[in-house]
Amino acid sequence: MMIDFARRCLPFGGPRQEDILIEFGLTPLIFADRVMKLLDAPRFLGLPMAEVNALRAMVAGIGRPAARRMPEFHIG
Repeated sequence: MMIDFARRCLPFGGPRQEDILIEFGLTPLIFADRVMKLLDAPRFLGLPMAEVNALRAMVAGIGRPAARRMPEFHIG
């Protein structure tokens, strides 16, 4: 269930902190830790390694200030 949630959020750069709390009742860091542990056995998940690596990168930024940076626009 956590992996499915993370996969749905992947195209958007990851889940919002409030969505993690509502869905699982966990802090973002605990959610990220649990998903990372699940991703340590990717062959049991049946996911391609490219997707596992993308999920790892996304989860590594959850709960950290720079995790969901807005795109920078340059005027000039």
